[in-house]
Amino acid sequence: MCGLFGYVGLGVTRKVDDIIKFKTALNEISYRGPDNCSYKIFPSTKNEHFNIFLGHNRLAIIDLSEAGNQPFSFNNNYHIVFNGEIYNYLEIREDLKSKGYTFNTNSDTEVLLKLYIESGTKRFGELNGMWSFIIYDQDKNLIIASRDRFGVKPMYILENENEIYFSSEIKQLLPFQSTNTINLEVLSNYLHNYLLDYSDDTFFNGIKKLPAMHTLTIDIATGKKTLDKYWDFTSIDLSQASEQELIIQYKDLLTSSIQIRLRSDVKVGNTLSGGLDSSSIAALAHRLSNGNFFNYSVIGNNKKISEEKYVDYLVENNKVNVKKINFDQSNPWSVINEVIWHHDEPILSLSTIAHFQMLAHLKKESDIIVILSGQGGDESLAGYNKYFFFHIRELISQGSYIEAIKEISALAPRIGFEFKWNHAKRYMPFFQHLKSGKDVLSRIVNLHKPKFLIGAAYNLKERQILDITKYSVPALCHYEDRNSMAHSLEIRLPFLDFRLVNFSLNLPNHLKIRNGVNKQILRKSMNELPSQIRNRFDKKGFSIDEKGHQNMVFFQIINESFRESALADLGIINVDLLRKEALKMSTLKSDLWERDLHRLLFAEIWAKKFL
Repeated sequence: MCGLFGYVGLGVTRKVDDIIKFKTALNEISYRGPDNCSYKIFPSTKNEHFNIFLGHNRLAIIDLSEAGNQPFSFNNNYHIVFNGEIYNYLEIREDLKSKGYTFNTNSDTEVLLKLYIESGTKRFGELNGMWSFIIYDQDKNLIIASRDRFGVKPMYILENENEIYFSSEIKQLLPFQSTNTINLEVLSNYLHNYLLDYSDDTFFNGIKKLPAMHTLTIDIATGKKTLDKYWDFTSIDLSQASEQELIIQYKDLLTSSIQIRLRSDVKVGNTLSGGLDSSSIAALAHRLSNGNFFNYSVIGNNKKISEEKYVDYLVENNKVNVKKINFDQSNPWSVINEVIWHHDEPILSLSTIAHFQMLAHLKKESDIIVILSGQGGDESLAGYNKYFFFHIRELISQGSYIEAIKEISALAPRIGFEFKWNHAKRYMPFFQHLKSGKDVLSRIVNLHKPKFLIGAAYNLKERQILDITKYSVPALCHYEDRNSMAHSLEIRLPFLDFRLVNFSLNLPNHLKIRNGVNKQILRKSMNELPSQIRNRFDKKGFSIDEKGHQNMVFFQIINESFRESALADLGIINVDLLRKEALKMSTLKSDLWERDLHRLLFAEIWAKKFL
């Protein structure tokens, strides 16, 4: 897990003096890799000009020796800078050894480079991991840039005429644009539709993401660029397997996913919330490591959102090792500026800040470097309540009216305390056309309100794929990466193992949702978990009290932040109306548009920092 910066000149060169600018961009993200910082330029420093720069900040995880430092080169013809981990590197290394390749390090970096040497980009689809990397093939005069399937690791691209810049974070690229301006479409979808990372655009015009699941090849001599998709979801016929066989297959895949993510030369731990996903990871990792595995559970003072009792159930039932970290999450505002600086873009909610603070506490009070996390399980197993809507709609479209009625009846007792209208209406096209007099945000924001991009999802599986590729997983991976790397920590996501994701998507719906209960196959496969956890229906995640009307500090920040408004100066908001509505809300107990106000504040802080 690291940070990188790259430069490619297509028919143009830079002077050696420009190295200082590139080193500054690399040092900007030194927290991503505090163990080593190195770079290489091509041609060598003996020449007064260069057209290739590869820089790398290393967080040492596998092969802690200096031999694992990057840029890593082989035969002076192949060079790589690599951010991430290839979990199945041991299996790939054995395959390459059988073909005559030898290895001088124990790193996955060397395995990755020699896999390219052996077969070019053809075998990238075999990689199981999270990555963004740049390979310079000096022999063929090619640049190869690739990003993992689900966008766990970032890579940003800026093109200026005949120059291309690559980076792990947006802030590294900003000095290389003549002006930095807002992508108004991205901002509008963020403010109106609660969307982040739904496309390859960023909040900055001119700066893009390298698409997940893709490899970019650049012919340096001609400037030709080729973008290839090395992997996609595939259909699997599971109709001949019995339910019990599918449960066993799922359990085997999840176990394998966790097992290869325990590969590390530094200490690995787990963030344990007491929910189904993190508890499953804890129980399986405990067995796989013969009990030599530690979980860290954050507990707060607010008992309404605390999950401590579920952690205690797991400890009592499974004898897992848990260290509880007492964390008062009542004041996220103290670090809001720091968090947004690390994210380079506005954040979605206070939970992102709470997650940032949680990792800061974990870094301070433990010696782990690698953390397992349960992100991705909800999307692949229909774990959110919105999926019931698609499941029921699919049953109706198939003529399975009795089954649809059963699902609705099973859900009915829980709707009162679980159903969130503001979320659900986004998936009901009819309500997109209604205008509400209470739509305060549309009167404050002077941007065209785009239609919510629900996509063409006609069944449960299609909706899951959209969330994995656009509307959920990319934003979750974004904040997991930025928050962990800010504290020089690596987060690994077992539920986003591509084998597990693809298998889960192809499961029959009744092993995802049945009788008003989701994640059916995980609940059935994890029989070693206590029933209190396997049978949990509530979802808290890493919760935080977002009732800003109860916290006058929030409204003080609103007043201070919008006293001189960058968004107002740009003509994006009506700041007088915003102040008026915020003042009104501060005296009421209603929180009808509280999250809207949060996003306006996050966008304002971001604009002042970066524009």
